[in-house]
Amino acid sequence: MDGRFCEIGFFVNFRKIGINFLCAVPLSLISLEALGQNVDASVVLARTLSECNPQLIAQARRLDGSRASADGVRSERLPSFSVSAGAFQNNNGGDNAQSSITARLPVATFGRQAANENLSAARVQLAERKYVQSVAKHTQNLVDLWAESVSLENQMRIYEDTISEKQELVTVVERRAQEGLSSEAELRDARAEYLSDLTDLENLRLRLIEMDADFIVLGCEQLSVTQGNIPGSRETDIQTIGSSLNPELMVSRAELDVARAEAAYEEVSDFPGLDLEARVSVDDSGDTSSRIGLTINYEYNNFGRARLSNITESEMSVREQENLLRFLTTDLEQEVLADHQRSQLLTSQVIPSIQQELLSYEATLQSSIRRYEAGKLTIREVLSDINEIKQSKIAVEEALQQLEIFHNAIAYALGRYTIR
Repeated sequence: MDGRFCEIGFFVNFRKIGINFLCAVPLSLISLEALGQNVDASVVLARTLSECNPQLIAQARRLDGSRASADGVRSERLPSFSVSAGAFQNNNGGDNAQSSITARLPVATFGRQAANENLSAARVQLAERKYVQSVAKHTQNLVDLWAESVSLENQMRIYEDTISEKQELVTVVERRAQEGLSSEAELRDARAEYLSDLTDLENLRLRLIEMDADFIVLGCEQLSVTQGNIPGSRETDIQTIGSSLNPELMVSRAELDVARAEAAYEEVSDFPGLDLEARVSVDDSGDTSSRIGLTINYEYNNFGRARLSNITESEMSVREQENLLRFLTTDLEQEVLADHQRSQLLTSQVIPSIQQELLSYEATLQSSIRRYEAGKLTIREVLSDINEIKQSKIAVEEALQQLEIFHNAIAYALGRYTIR
């Protein structure tokens, strides 16, 4: 069996999982550069998820709430109106009623309003990027699940082929037992091996059924999953990760922006406010009085000690976020580089080595069967050859699945699933 590395179209609904192989090329012909880049397809997959997955839709609604809060902060620049009315009992036994209408317009906040708006905008940006990160991670998990489903499907076909071979071998042993050439022990061994593979096949089938439910949770009614994009070289990885749309870096940068905005707001949070105020008052006698003028409000709490403490704390938070961003960038670069090297190792050494072993086992199987029928080998040795072929094929499939996971991790790290 030749190893194959394929781009696979995937379709899932509530009752059926279908897998369609779109291409098949030998692994030995594939290089990382040859895989190419298909950013648009990756983004379409992520965007489809964001528009149809219930969990992501609910998170998007929470994001709308953050945006509404920012609109509330910006509305503080608008004038405000208030109406008041009251009835009073005087100490001379009389009573009177008064009502008033007041309008207030902020004239100057000395930077406090602008800083508060910048802070609310930074918080909205952070909420947006956390949502984008959730979509990207959701997409990565779905593609990993798709890779596992492909591997399971292929392993099931391997078991079906092996079961067919062992069934034929059982027939040979039964015939030889009837002729007195094979023992009952050999017949029991052959049947036991056959039944063991049948059990393993059913376990794989059950796992595939369970994955149907997992797809429903992670995905939605209709999706198209395609191969993730792989960087071409080590230098490309390191140069790209800092400027890529990596979801984790985007969140970290947004957290740094929030910390800076909070520090800037603390600098002006205790500044005075200057308002233009107009008031019209009417008493129960019908007399009307009005006034218009400027009012200034200023509070100097705790002689400024609380403000100084808050400023110091916010500045330390900025330094902490800057360090976290630098460390995160370095860690992600190393992680992408490691995944890139692991994928190269699988492609260039591990998988070809397993394929060579497989070819060797396949070459000896027919010879082993003939030698068994000639009485030169035991049935256990023939079954061992069949099992070695089965395990080698499964090892290839597992290595291909691992390769897909590495590719998918790199695609996530380089922002291939980041929706714009």
